[in-house]
Amino acid sequence: MRPALRADTAVRFFQTFGGALGASGFGTPLSRLYDGPGGVGSPAVLRGADRAAGVAAYVSALDTVFLCGAAVMVLAVLLALRLPGTRPARSETVTRTAAA
Repeated sequence: MRPALRADTAVRFFQTFGGALGASGFGTPLSRLYDGPGGVGSPAVLRGADRAAGVAAYVSALDTVFLCGAAVMVLAVLLALRLPGTRPARSETVTRTAAA
């Protein structure tokens, strides 16, 4: 197996694994935070005042899950920046412009 093919397969594996982990990691809190009528998928079939309450509860739960996900991403970026060799290199044009 060629090295490029192995690397491509490894990247695809981790993409799939990350998607599954994200769906379970954020789907579970979403279903726990939803406090509207019926289940999380019920706003699609509810009518009238129940639908309005279901949509409001779903949006509230989704907001909380999104903010938690944003906090996780900020933490991941901060940790990635602390890794050795991850800082962007300064280009020569920026160095030349600053020297002039």
